[in-house]
Amino acid sequence: MKNFFDRIRATFYDPAFYIKARTEDLSPSIRLTALLALVGASITAVVLYTFIVPFAFLPVIDTVESVYPDDLIITVEGGEMSINQEQPYYIKNTLFKDGPENLVIFDGEDALEGTATQNSTFALVKKTYVVAGNEDDERIENFGQIGSTTISKSDVSAFASAVRPYYKPVLLGGGFVFAAFGAVFVTIFWLIFHLLYLMLLPAPALYLYGRFRTPKFAFKESYIVAVYASIPVAILTFVILLLGFDVPPFVYTLLVILVAIVNLSQKREEAPMEDS
Repeated sequence: MKNFFDRIRATFYDPAFYIKARTEDLSPSIRLTALLALVGASITAVVLYTFIVPFAFLPVIDTVESVYPDDLIITVEGGEMSINQEQPYYIKNTLFKDGPENLVIFDGEDALEGTATQNSTFALVKKTYVVAGNEDDERIENFGQIGSTTISKSDVSAFASAVRPYYKPVLLGGGFVFAAFGAVFVTIFWLIFHLLYLMLLPAPALYLYGRFRTPKFAFKESYIVAVYASIPVAILTFVILLLGFDVPPFVYTLLVILVAIVNLSQKREEAPMEDS
């Protein structure tokens, strides 16, 4: 473990480390990068999971059930919607404080004009279709795709009773599995993309720089140096992103090249580090 942190520290500034790293195999640099990517992805997954956990302890099912009016029956048949109430029929928004005034407006007789947003609702239900979203991103779903169905308060209550025992376990367990697999997937995806990016941009730039040095070094050596030099830049970028700021791609590339050149341009007679 100490050697691991020593290698991380050396990637920031240790000319002796970079001199030796150029001549070693490519695999240690990739393993180190992969491990750090997994750490970063795991931290992100934990942060995401902390946002999921509170929802498992909220009475979401009970709240949704209570919102549905006791006397409302919705019927969809032959691609057309009808209800047993006079329209337009409004279901007020009691779920989201910052949302529109209504959750749903049933307007099967086309008494209202405009979009869902213009009528201050999440969804505007017409006779043959439902409109959701805002003016810039309006979505329309036709009832012909649903088939025939009837929904009443008893149906909603039965569904809530069936789902309620599984809601918390699925959210907690499923959220954990999602976060864990997400961390692995992000690690693999980021590692492949990152190594390809280093091969296409920083490594060629460092190879050109190395052609003017004595002794000259090959492209493989340039690539190894680029991989190690990207580690402190990746750590710095990760912290900046967690703080809510952005790092332009060209700045990332310049920093990788700068870290590499600063270390390669120094000459220090130090004992080389042992491989991990």
